[in-house]
Amino acid sequence: MAEVVQYHLEQMLGELEDLERRKLFTKSELKTIVKKRTKFEYGLRRRRVKQSSFLQYIAYEINVDTLRRKRKNRATSSSKKKDDGDKRSLSDYSIGRRIVSIFERALTRHPEDVSLWLQYIDFVGTSDHSEDGEASMRALSKIYAAAITKHPYEAKLWIMAAAHELDASSNGGAARLLLQRALRVNPKDRALWLEYFRLELLLVEKVKARRRVLGIDGSEESKEEEEEGDSVIALPALDEEAEFEQRIEDAAMAKAAPSSVIRSVDQAQESAYLQGGVAVIVFDQAIAAIPGDWQFRREFAAVAAQFPAATSGAVIRRVHDSIGADFAGSSEARSFLCSACLASVDAQSPAFVDALRCAVANYAAALGEDGASPGLWAAYAEFLSHWHAAVADNP
Repeated sequence: MAEVVQYHLEQMLGELEDLERRKLFTKSELKTIVKKRTKFEYGLRRRRVKQSSFLQYIAYEINVDTLRRKRKNRATSSSKKKDDGDKRSLSDYSIGRRIVSIFERALTRHPEDVSLWLQYIDFVGTSDHSEDGEASMRALSKIYAAAITKHPYEAKLWIMAAAHELDASSNGGAARLLLQRALRVNPKDRALWLEYFRLELLLVEKVKARRRVLGIDGSEESKEEEEEGDSVIALPALDEEAEFEQRIEDAAMAKAAPSSVIRSVDQAQESAYLQGGVAVIVFDQAIAAIPGDWQFRREFAAVAAQFPAATSGAVIRRVHDSIGADFAGSSEARSFLCSACLASVDAQSPAFVDALRCAVANYAAALGEDGASPGLWAAYAEFLSHWHAAVADNP
């Protein structure tokens, strides 16, 4: 035990000398830091170590690094040689590396704790613990892969990993693949379906934005391809994937993916993609997996409404049509469809009056049908009361 602790303490010598040389900590403060670290290291060498012991050590190191940063910034701002103060040295990233090491040891002992994985991911994603930012991104990709391998049923990990691929690596194809694999393992997870649906609409908008920048109109063929980052999450094959039927039509997705659609000379196919054709495929697969919940479909409409009408219009119509066809007996669902005209219209907008008229006309048509339920009448009364109050409050 003592030999291992001594080894960890010896690794701190360069950092301590750097902190003293830069006058960020006094000798007395450094001795206190060494004593605290020694106590923590011995605590981690016990046969049974609680997770709280690791977290206390991590919290202490974060506090030390926070104090170091404040003193460095103060010294830099007051120094005439600001260029020297801005230069990075060993102590600028050694504490962060130690925290990473503590997290790794904690997860070796407690790999079942999802919250610990999330804290580790958050730290690596937000801290400056490496000399190379790209190295940090690669490290984060490896952490996601390890976390998902341990917890394949945690939808949040899959969604965060896909967001990392899209935002940090600009790799929409990798993000799509991750969510497809996630849904093979978790075919009934609503959040995964909604996130996959959102991703496809977002990728359409990215393609359109790139076209505008390049000055490519709808009649021209483009050679655009999705960017691929260097830090792709190398996720191994999961045993859980073999237990489920593949519910997502990978061939259809690949056929409609941006790289193939944009290359195609078939303008109808290209137009379908740019109007959210892939998102419609995802929606159809989602309601096949979760068929009896109209509120689930309503969430798809809410996600699509966040995108421009040129991309989401056909998609929203598909969602509304499916609700109308499958839930004709639900007064709640019918009321939702009647008032859908007002979904994205502000009460102060000039378009509000026309949207309100549209909703009232929809209710009138629905209530005029034979067998209109009392629930729909009640929903209509509530609708009128709500909008009367809203208009009265904002004349």
